[in-house]
Amino acid sequence: MRHLCAFFLAIAAGLSAQDATPLLRVGVDADYPPFEYADPRGWADGYSVDVVRAVSRDLGVQVVFVPRPWPLLRKELSEGRLDFVSGMFRSLEREATLVFSHPHLRIDHALFVRREPGAPRQLSDLAGRTVFVQEATYVHEQWHRRGLPGIPAPVLTEREALRRLAAGTGDGAVVTRLGGLSLLRELRLMNVELTGEAFERLDYCLAADRSRKELMDRLDGSLDRLRGSGQLEDIRRKWFGQVDGSAQRTFYVRLALWTGGPTLGLLLILVVANRVLMRRVAARTAELRFHQAHLEELVQERTAELERALAEVKRLSGFIPICAACKKVRDDRGYWTQVEAYISERSEATFSHGLCPECMKQWHLEAARGDAPPE
Repeated sequence: MRHLCAFFLAIAAGLSAQDATPLLRVGVDADYPPFEYADPRGWADGYSVDVVRAVSRDLGVQVVFVPRPWPLLRKELSEGRLDFVSGMFRSLEREATLVFSHPHLRIDHALFVRREPGAPRQLSDLAGRTVFVQEATYVHEQWHRRGLPGIPAPVLTEREALRRLAAGTGDGAVVTRLGGLSLLRELRLMNVELTGEAFERLDYCLAADRSRKELMDRLDGSLDRLRGSGQLEDIRRKWFGQVDGSAQRTFYVRLALWTGGPTLGLLLILVVANRVLMRRVAARTAELRFHQAHLEELVQERTAELERALAEVKRLSGFIPICAACKKVRDDRGYWTQVEAYISERSEATFSHGLCPECMKQWHLEAARGDAPPE
């Protein structure tokens, strides 16, 4: 009986401890793939959702995700019905009422247009034209504040912006580059393409009301630990492939090949091939420059040797004053020296003395007469 009571007391203590675990309500944009969205069952999913799950495990707290359309999400956050949201772009204007975590991702926006002649290719081409933007987002807030060209038409989601554009209304849509490419694939919008015009790259952060500064400090500490342990990078790779800090390159290539059709795929292949070729050319050029420098050194050494040899030859050229009797040579200073010494000083030649046949015969005759010179 005592064991049974202890068992139930342990269960009750466990339930009490679980009830005591803090529960945080986290707002999630219901349709913002691949960053955050509600799947067909209504459950939250996406990159930001995985980040929050990792943070909750690190802090030992429970979270409940609340998927909402973005404008409603902003409203519930301002009313205090949410503890924080899983992803929001930081701006000076928003920092007046909100507090942001350290960025866990950087995202850029881009211009999407229809595949048709005369379609705008950059933001400056949007003057007098209609461009779809997601309502209450950073781009929507900044459009009039910066006086950007074009007439912004706010819609509820990036999905709606691209669908309307594909249906022939409006002239362009400025949405996140990754989200836009993901939606083109999902919706099979073959008549819409990404231009090379980017809006700007922004910090994507957790966000809460300024009264929750203490909570945000805890969230920041957790993000720093996840970043240091590599877990944050693992989540990025799960959703975007290999991340290099400047862009999600692998995700872009895979998604563009799926969504952009043969032309865009071929273009990306050509770009990659061109970069590989440029690296090979640069390596070969460096190798050739090394060999060229080595050959130049050899040429300089050989030239110096030839110049030295030529200088020696020149020193023995021209008229050489020599005595007709004793065969001494007058040098440049006016001194008379033996011809052997004169030539040795001005070349690498050395002399060995002996007698030619005629002189040898003459020497023997003189020796026979007793006139031979002493040895």
